[in-house]
Amino acid sequence: MWLLCDSAPERRVRALGDLQGSVRIGTAEQALEFVRLFSTEGRWRFSGVADYVEPVPGDRDVAACFVVARHRYGHLPRIATSQAGDDPKGTGPFVVRRLLVDQEYKVYDATERVARDGGYMIETVPVTGLDGGALGAFLLLDR
Repeated sequence: MWLLCDSAPERRVRALGDLQGSVRIGTAEQALEFVRLFSTEGRWRFSGVADYVEPVPGDRDVAACFVVARHRYGHLPRIATSQAGDDPKGTGPFVVRRLLVDQEYKVYDATERVARDGGYMIETVPVTGLDGGALGAFLLLDR
């Protein structure tokens, strides 16, 4: 994927961390939006950047997502966002915790750290006892 900004030269984006220095993130909600940039419906398959996709509730008619039946989706852990550590100045990174699924139906508990300048780190831990194939399915629509 290529990024083209107004005054900066275009550059190739191979990973979310490649956007470091090109963005400003000021809230936990913006951090969540940032980590979802390549890992949500319609984007992850075509970007070639993300290895994981975030599950979404069923009844979707979108290209490229991982759909979970609504009655099961409600029992999944909720997405959590926070500011890391005790930072009285409010300048530290944000932390996003969410479930992700890879293309081989493996489910992961992900902790993503997002710096205010777009610096990015992810830690994933396989979730035992939760089979992605039994949980949901990939919906790949050609439009």
